[in-house]
Amino acid sequence: MLIFPTAVEKLGLGAEAKSEKARDFPFTDGGVKMMEAESNQEAFGSQIVLKKAPVYFATAGVHVPDGMFDATVGHEMFRNGVLSLDFHDMKVWLTEESGRG
Repeated sequence: MLIFPTAVEKLGLGAEAKSEKARDFPFTDGGVKMMEAESNQEAFGSQIVLKKAPVYFATAGVHVPDGMFDATVGHEMFRNGVLSLDFHDMKVWLTEESGRG
């Protein structure tokens, strides 16, 4: 999950945002580095709670919206699971698939 700068304190991720561990994302904004950390818990409303979620923080080269959103998700969030979308009832399920890595 990429946490946008305007939401770091709002989401209680100030300590994680100070991470010095960088990771390259070659296909984002023409290739950028983001700072990588792990959050003990992240929640999407009251229904979906992720434990030990990978979180990333934008560096100067990352395009960020002007405070419109708190975060965005990508491959890292879903790589060890199955994402199911029910557009009719507007529901989302993310289940962990063991044995994948």
